[in-house]
Amino acid sequence: MRVPALRRSRPGTALALAAALVVPGCTRGPASDVQSLYDAERENRLDAELLATALEDRSPEVRVTAVAMLGRLGLPDGVALLARAARDPDPGVRVTAAAALARFRRADTAPILAELVIDPVPVVRRRAAQALADIAPAESLPALMTAMRDSDPLVRREAARALAAIASPLAADPLIAASGDPDPEVRAGAARALGAVREERAREALFVLSRDGNPLVRGAASESLVRLGVGPLDADAFAAVPAPAAPAPAPARRPPAPTVPIEPPVAPEEEIIPDIGPPPGTPPGGP
Repeated sequence: MRVPALRRSRPGTALALAAALVVPGCTRGPASDVQSLYDAERENRLDAELLATALEDRSPEVRVTAVAMLGRLGLPDGVALLARAARDPDPGVRVTAAAALARFRRADTAPILAELVIDPVPVVRRRAAQALADIAPAESLPALMTAMRDSDPLVRREAARALAAIASPLAADPLIAASGDPDPEVRAGAARALGAVREERAREALFVLSRDGNPLVRGAASESLVRLGVGPLDADAFAAVPAPAAPAPAPARRPPAPTVPIEPPVAPEEEIIPDIGPPPGTPPGGP
């Protein structure tokens, strides 16, 4: 993002502080430079040029202070300067930039925050997700869907909260997947978000979550079902109905067996016992 040309400050406004911030060999430390920024703010002498100079300071403390002031003052050039701070090598500056961007509540901050949602430092990702939840721009939906798979449960919680605020049907898939998240607060956040996604799939996932083993999840799911016009009795009825069984495939038709003529049974032949005569030594006429 290109930083627009900054307006010129009033004569003498930034001279002392700029010299302390950038002149090599200056003996002032970060604490003195930070105090100079607070003095300028109290005396209403802060402007974009002075804060842009402070963002180039070698001390992270000075840069963090300048970023926080950009968020409080809401200067017209503030978002462009915060986009620069979002790429600062110090994570403290980046997390402060995410918090400052949330104060602007402008749609053009979403692309900057979307980059911070995939920051390598968890606390930066978490604060960026919180900022997107506060702003809830639809443009941040892809980044938030990615954040729902983050390794940090706190990031996933904030992403679910942001998706609830956006209430887009496109978020149904990652929210339904979050129904099985190991973190109960993520499941509860997904239940709240599903209450804003008016799809039949969301209702079915809420029925399942209404029987979760964690009371926080059950309560969030029940509230979402009520918002969708589904009462607890409906949920009980849904749980009592078994899932319809898949229809059994029709048996394959077998070809008819060939017709074999049936012949009458053949009578067994009479056994013929040969006449071998009386035993030897038997007198004629029988025994």
